[in-house]
Amino acid sequence: MTSQHSQLMISERQWQFIQRLRSERQVPDEVDVALQHKLDGGRWYFGEASKVIDTLLKCPYKNGFAAVPRGDHWPTVPEGRYAVLDEGVLKFYKVDRPTEGRWSGYLFLSVYASDERYPIKAFDTKKRVMDNIAVNPQLAAQRYGQEIGKCGLCGRTLTDEQSRAFGIGPICRAERKW
Repeated sequence: MTSQHSQLMISERQWQFIQRLRSERQVPDEVDVALQHKLDGGRWYFGEASKVIDTLLKCPYKNGFAAVPRGDHWPTVPEGRYAVLDEGVLKFYKVDRPTEGRWSGYLFLSVYASDERYPIKAFDTKKRVMDNIAVNPQLAAQRYGQEIGKCGLCGRTLTDEQSRAFGIGPICRAERKW
């Protein structure tokens, strides 16, 4: 007895994801041949596409690169807090570049909304913001400090007039030689 769900076709979204994974990953020949047969008109049974995706996700990346761009693929912007115009609106960001542990070498960008920070994951948005900051990181860090009243590098409260005017505290200025 054949149920309606036993012969569902793969969705367009699953097909595109499988194609992307195939282009990024080192797929063993036997898996690739079977997969090509399926993509060339073989029948997809319910849940099969999900199993194929799981299998492809376990394959190593080609050339050892991760699909998500690591921190060394982005504009050179040091860790810190920045204020830049994004689409005509002044926004506040934090750039993290871990040097140790699992995320060493990656770049994380988050946007401040009141007292909360939210990660920016969309590649295009992240690229646009990082490019804006990279134009003049020192000026963007200073503007953060001047607008928020906290150091544009470490985030500590700026307590003297000179630091508030500059937007960066004396210790951080000395470390960055700004």
